[in-house]
Amino acid sequence: YTVDVDVLFKDSVVKLLNDLCNENSLRPQDCGVEQNQLLFSELNVKRLRNYPSNQGDDAIIQFYVDYPSIVRNATVDQAIVASIMSAKLQKFRDLTGFSITIDTPVTPPSPGTPTATQSANAVQLLILSFSTRQSKLPKNIFNFTIRYINNTLPTSKNLQKWGISPTSECSFCLNPESLVHVVAGCKTYLNEGRFTWRHDSVLNFIASILKSVNYSNLYADLPGYISPSVLTGDELRPDLLITLENKYIYILELTVGFESNLLTNATRKRQKYQDLINEQLKNYEKVKFVNLSISSLGVFSHSSLDFTEMLKDLKFDEQCRKYYVRKIINICIRSSYYIFCKRNKEWNNPQLMSY
Repeated sequence: YTVDVDVLFKDSVVKLLNDLCNENSLRPQDCGVEQNQLLFSELNVKRLRNYPSNQGDDAIIQFYVDYPSIVRNATVDQAIVASIMSAKLQKFRDLTGFSITIDTPVTPPSPGTPTATQSANAVQLLILSFSTRQSKLPKNIFNFTIRYINNTLPTSKNLQKWGISPTSECSFCLNPESLVHVVAGCKTYLNEGRFTWRHDSVLNFIASILKSVNYSNLYADLPGYISPSVLTGDELRPDLLITLENKYIYILELTVGFESNLLTNATRKRQKYQDLINEQLKNYEKVKFVNLSISSLGVFSHSSLDFTEMLKDLKFDEQCRKYYVRKIINICIRSSYYIFCKRNKEWNNPQLMSY
C-alpha cells in the first residue's frame, strides 16, 4: 500500500463526498452541515492505525472523515459516509481502479488517537486482489518504487549520510543530490531534456488514445501532430487540445513532478491558462480545462480526476479508462526509474517511452 495508492484513495473519497454533498440545495443537510458551509473539498480523510491490513490477497481499510475545522469541529457520521460510498460505489471503483466492496459496520478500536468518536464513525472497505495487482511490476522496478517511497535510494545525499560517500553533491550542478533533485529538480537535467522526455512519453500515450475519438480534431505539442499554437498562438500553448465538431474543446495541460509539488503545480497551471480558457469561451459552446498533474511515481492529483471524466465524456468505457490510467502510471514509474538509473551519467536522448 504505497503513498500513491493512499493519495488516490483519499482524493477519491473526498471527490465522492464533495460531489454528492453539493448536488442540490438539500444535500448539505444530508451531509450534516448548513448550506452556507460547503467546504467539502477540505475534508480530512484518515486511516485508522494498523490499516490497511491483509486478508489473503485482499486489503482491508478502515477510515474516518473529519469536517474542516472552520466548518464544524467534528467527524462525519459513519452512516453518512457509508451511505454515500454505497450509492457511489461504482464511481469510486472507477476513480481508484480497484475492485472495492463496503464492509461496514466495523468494530471500533480502543479509544485514544484517533478519538473514540472518530473510531466509532470509521468505515471499512475491502480491496479485492490488492497484493496481486501491486506485484505486476518487474522486480527491479517494484523495488525501486519501495525504496523511492522510503527515501532509501542511493542518492549522494543518502550515501554521505550512510558514510559511504564524502560528498552529497550532484556531479552535474554541485547542489545536494537528494531524491527530488534527481527525479524532478536538477536544473542541468532539466536543460538536457530528461524531465521533458518523461513528460512527453506520458503525453504521447495520451495523444495516441485520443486519436481514435470520432468527429474530433487533435492538436498536441509533439512531433507528428498539429501544434496547439494553431488555435492558441505561441504565448499560451497547452500540451494538447481536442475539439469536437467545432462546438466543444478540451484543453489538457500535463505536469509530471515530485509528489510534494502536486498541488502547487496544479494551481500554477490553472492560473496560467485561465485567460486562454476565457478566450476560448468566445469560440466554443463548452470549454473544459483538464489539469493533469501527476507525480514521478504516477500519483494523480485531485485536479487530475477531470482526466477520467474527460475520457468518460469521450465515450471510453470503464475498462478502457482503467487501462489507460494504469498505463500512465506505468510510464511514469518506468521513466522515473530510467532517469534515476542515468543519474551522474551522460543523457543520450532516448526515444519516448513505448506503451
